[in-house]
Amino acid sequence: MTGIGVIFLAGSVCGVLDLISASALFRLKGGTFERLLQFIASGAFGESAFKGGKRSAGVGFLFHSLSPLRQRLFTTRQAAV
Repeated sequence: MTGIGVIFLAGSVCGVLDLISASALFRLKGGTFERLLQFIASGAFGESAFKGGKRSAGVGFLFHSLSPLRQRLFTTRQAAV
């Protein structure tokens, strides 16, 4: 496996574990998984994310998935320079 592959795999595992951890804590406080993902989407869409239903939750999941990927790629490029 290449260095980029290892970074991608490790980052993906960390992202999944982060989402599992956050959702467990959110559930303990009475929230739902959909509401958690809407909360992530609200960073970009504000209060309207909470009215968007599953579509907003899907966008929140996409944001959560892409943010660590962007950071991994940026860090990898910085290390290569």
